[in-house]
Amino acid sequence: MMRRWRQRARTLLAIVGALAAPGALAAEPMAVRVVVVSMFEVGADSGDTPGELQLWRERFDLDTAYPLPAGHHDVLADPERGVIAVVTGQGTARAAATIMALGSDPRFDLSRAYWLVAGIAGVDPAVTTVGSAVWTDWVVDGDLAYRIDAREMPEDWPTGTIPYLRREPFEPPRPEREARVWQLNPELLAWAHALTEDIALDETESMKRLRARYTADAHAPARGTPEVMIGANLSATSYWHGTLLNRWARRWIDYWTDGAARFVTSAMEDSGTLQSLAYLDRADRADLDRVLILRTGETLDPVAMRTRLESAGYAAVSEVRAHGEFALRGAVLDLFPMGQREPLRLDLFDDEIESIRRFDPETQRSTDRLDEIRLLPAREFPLDDDGIRAFRQRYCQRFDGDPSASMIYSEVSRGIPPGGIEYYLPLFFDQTASLLDYLPERTLITEVGDVPAALD
Repeated sequence: MMRRWRQRARTLLAIVGALAAPGALAAEPMAVRVVVVSMFEVGADSGDTPGELQLWRERFDLDTAYPLPAGHHDVLADPERGVIAVVTGQGTARAAATIMALGSDPRFDLSRAYWLVAGIAGVDPAVTTVGSAVWTDWVVDGDLAYRIDAREMPEDWPTGTIPYLRREPFEPPRPEREARVWQLNPELLAWAHALTEDIALDETESMKRLRARYTADAHAPARGTPEVMIGANLSATSYWHGTLLNRWARRWIDYWTDGAARFVTSAMEDSGTLQSLAYLDRADRADLDRVLILRTGETLDPVAMRTRLESAGYAAVSEVRAHGEFALRGAVLDLFPMGQREPLRLDLFDDEIESIRRFDPETQRSTDRLDEIRLLPAREFPLDDDGIRAFRQRYCQRFDGDPSASMIYSEVSRGIPPGGIEYYLPLFFDQTASLLDYLPERTLITEVGDVPAALD
């Protein structure tokens, strides 16, 4: 993972150095020259596994902290140089709220600041590969839409997603683009790209093995080497994956930009960030023409691990605090396995685990390192399609009446484990076993106290 951050840092150091010339600044409000916007941090702001913020703090000496209670994270700063950094938190809503909180804070004069949004993203394997650094020219919101289950949509429709205020997919003319589409300053973008396009990006054996999985002719770019390029970002709050959804993303970008942009990256926060900056620009508190977004391709298959964990009964959350939860943030996987006293943090590099550490769920700080872990299922029953089908069939055999009136039946049918589901464990299996079934023959069992009364 450290190799990936170093790779991106080389791409970005030239930008921040060029934007933030040193000089004496007024103490209050701080005349900010550059705002670095990251989306998540793994644990502490320094000294442990880095997320998107930590290397900025350490390499730019952002040692002064300004509490930002209305935002996701404290503002870190070098007041003399006028450079600050902020973490928005994951997702569009958190990004919009944090940027608005920062932009409205009277301690900072952001009216002439340059904004550098720097984070990881998914990439389209038909366009580029893992490790590429993509300067964003257009950001298109992927959330505000009508959606019909693809299994129930008309047969001639290419997707079940319909533009807001339209009646069918990609219906012309497209609606007005306000709050849905943002084009970044082309001149500033061209300057940033020209400054960085010749930077050699890392190429490792692990990255080569990952790329080799993409054998289809349409995915030839995924087998290439990392590059610095320009492309559009689809900003949406759901993780998604697959050929059909990639096709939708390409057409969605093309539709909303009138064919001016090409889909390259997918991420969550940029539409929220830009919407807040647009409002702040209108209030003369920020300059929307001074915004750059750099997203690096972190993975070509962002949901493979997520799918495996969910099939084992683990629940996806934004921050792990309880058993049976996990959070996948770029190349860092937090999870709280059943049977463990503390949650675990796995640093990933493509398809490899670089390190395993315990961490404190309250402070989120990493602690001691482990060599291996044993991951137990989060539930004692399956909630996949076969498990749900078996439950529904046996429920109807054992209980009279309309099953849809039962909360337990309805929740399980939707793949949601309701409270008290453990009492219905036999409905998931042909047969169940007790502890006694696992004891060897002639095992001596001793009763202490009145066991039958205790069971009653």
